[in-house]
Amino acid sequence: MPKTAKEIEELLAAPFPASEVQWVVMATTGKGDGAMKGKVGAYIDPRTVRGRFNAVVGIAGWQSDHYPVGAHQMACKIGVYFPEIGWVWKSDGAWVGNIDVDISKAQNPSKAEDEVEKNAKGSFSDAFKRAAFSWGVGEYLYELDSPWITLDDKKRIPREEMPRLNQIADAALGKWQAERRERAERARQQAAKEAAAAAALANAPITGPGVTNASAP
Repeated sequence: MPKTAKEIEELLAAPFPASEVQWVVMATTGKGDGAMKGKVGAYIDPRTVRGRFNAVVGIAGWQSDHYPVGAHQMACKIGVYFPEIGWVWKSDGAWVGNIDVDISKAQNPSKAEDEVEKNAKGSFSDAFKRAAFSWGVGEYLYELDSPWITLDDKKRIPREEMPRLNQIADAALGKWQAERRERAERARQQAAKEAAAAAALANAPITGPGVTNASAP
């Protein structure tokens, strides 16, 4: 379990393996031959976010709280416990979809109720993920490539495109891991230099007026 604030922040912001990254179609365009192209983007779900906080600081090392802001906004704040300074909180919010619906007057009450529930749950999830982004969790996803791919006949991402998308996600993780190893190696070399310098200083003969070097003949 990381102990310093720097370690905690670094591990929270680490990229996720491709197995935990999901993709969604953000825009589409048709072609004359009937093929449908879609621009896809990477995202993570709330369960993955919770897993990251649990893995880095433990289940007792973080907490979250949702609260409404006005009539159509939901906010979430996430607190992380740092051994050096205690609890630190960061927050963000999301727009709440249409929940002001009189279900009893809806043409299809069951569908209206489902829509209200979907909007309410979505606002909780979005606010939670946005607050997590404030801690660096998944923030790098905004910088990932969002390629155009050929969609299937139902405008979904076909299975044959997943290796390409997984490669994009894994490349981000590989780059982060390589940079972390480089930082660790530089820190090791610096520590070795400082230790060598301290040893040399400790073994250096003491000279000066009135000082007799015991090793002198």
